[in-house]
Amino acid sequence: MKIEKVEELTGSLLIEVAELEKSTFGPVALNEGFLPVMAKYGRIYLLWDDGDRLIGVCQLLRSWSEENLAVINSFYIREENRGKGLGRYLLEKVLSEIRKEGFRAVELTVSPDNLAALKLYQRFNFQAREFKRDFYGPGLERWIFRLDLSEPSGQG
Repeated sequence: MKIEKVEELTGSLLIEVAELEKSTFGPVALNEGFLPVMAKYGRIYLLWDDGDRLIGVCQLLRSWSEENLAVINSFYIREENRGKGLGRYLLEKVLSEIRKEGFRAVELTVSPDNLAALKLYQRFNFQAREFKRDFYGPGLERWIFRLDLSEPSGQG
């Protein structure tokens, strides 16, 4: 496994990330028009298997309203690779990186129906802060989770 921080998404890599994003998030997925902006002005970490196949993605933004707050905009593992500890591995590495960069907290949103993601985030001691109805549109509710990075991150 290797993790790569990318600052540019173009060509076939852009298409691959966009397709993976779409298969994971459906209508609320970031598309080919926004992903290059996310790579340039946000942060994207890609998880590759040993055969150079993309199997996971973590996209981060920086908050404008709270200094030293990172926001995980998207986090996912390719469906056929789930349940193997790869989400835990990617999240652990990303949290380690942003801690080193001086971030004090990280927030994310998660669907109340995504039990695997809820379990992963709770394992790292993310705390549910708020429930937002219609966050991504009618019927698309999300929990807002937050992790204080100055505290131990749980089992990781």
